[in-house]
Formats: sequence, structure tokens, C-alpha cells
Amino acid sequence: LAKKIDEEEDFPFTAGEYVEQYGDHPVRIDYERVVSVADIFEGIDDSEEFEDFPEFHRTVGEALREADYWPYRLEHA
Repeated sequence: LAKKIDEEEDFPFTAGEYVEQYGDHPVRIDYERVVSVADIFEGIDDSEEFEDFPEFHRTVGEALREADYWPYRLEHA
């Protein structure tokens, strides 16, 4: 997902803008599962604005875990 972003030129942007541009792109979750960018962003409000990469990664990571797309589980954080 981050490969689609140019850190120097693209920030800030909203989740809705990202989905509008890349929503139909496939994302491989693991060797068996492929979902669309739009599927991953389903739980993120379109108006959510990302100011930088850490904010983008944090929000997308939470969405991946909440949608049960993240294949790894931690016993402790």
C-alpha cells in the first residue's frame, strides 16, 4: 500500500482520495488471499486525513487487524 505513495508529493491526503485512486488495486495478504484496497479501507472513514507515513501505517494496520486481514497474531503487545 505504501509503495503507491510519494512521501514528498502526496501528503497530506484523505482515505477517500486514496481509495478513489487505488480502490480497485489488488493487495496480497498472504499466499492464499488477495483483497482490494477498497476492502482494506472499508473500516476507515473517507475523511480520515493522513499527514505522514507513520499515521498512514498506523491507521491501515488497525484496519487490517480489525477486518481480520492481518495473518499474524500476537499473544502480548
